[in-house]
Amino acid sequence: VGNAAYHNDLLYDELRVSIPQLTNLLQAGEEDKTRANAAGALSNLVRNSNKLCEDIISNGAMQ
Repeated sequence: VGNAAYHNDLLYDELRVSIPQLTNLLQAGEEDKTRANAAGALSNLVRNSNKLCEDIISNGAMQ
């Protein structure tokens, strides 16, 4: 997900469905590396456009 979102926002609409699962991984008691990768993928989803910001916020990724 993170790599697909890194270079441009062409796939953002298709990748939108991954936000709830990435948020769950970020907040769960997962390993630090898993949480860091989820955070990185979420950050790539706002790297090139703000179109997914509301989705990320509404899913609780920002605390």
